[in-house]
Amino acid sequence: MQYYLYVLRVITGRKPRGVLYNVLRRPQLRQKKDETFSEFIMRVGVDLKERPEHYFHRWEVPVSEDEMDAFERDLAIYVKDFIAWHEGSLSHYKNPRACLQPWACEFLPICGAGRREGFYTRERLFQELDV
Repeated sequence: MQYYLYVLRVITGRKPRGVLYNVLRRPQLRQKKDETFSEFIMRVGVDLKERPEHYFHRWEVPVSEDEMDAFERDLAIYVKDFIAWHEGSLSHYKNPRACLQPWACEFLPICGAGRREGFYTRERLFQELDV
């Protein structure tokens, strides 16, 4: 959300006050065993007309100018780090929260123990981008 607000602020010069979320809820209804798909869709349509407040929600999420300024400061740091990494003056760093959640990362043997058996490095990372 913050990226969108930042870009809006940069493009328009206006300071956004927040975000308006329009949320559509999926029906919790399930097709019955003896019900055709058409009958099921019609039943969902009837439920939607009877309970629109169940399916359609709108939330206003205010964002303060202080929050926007903090995001912009953090973004400047991230961009600076990315440029330094891209130019080779900053090494790669690991994301330790990604190692075991929600399951073990496939690269854990390399990061955790330096074992590279079964891994290889491609000469061209994105072949589809070659012209």
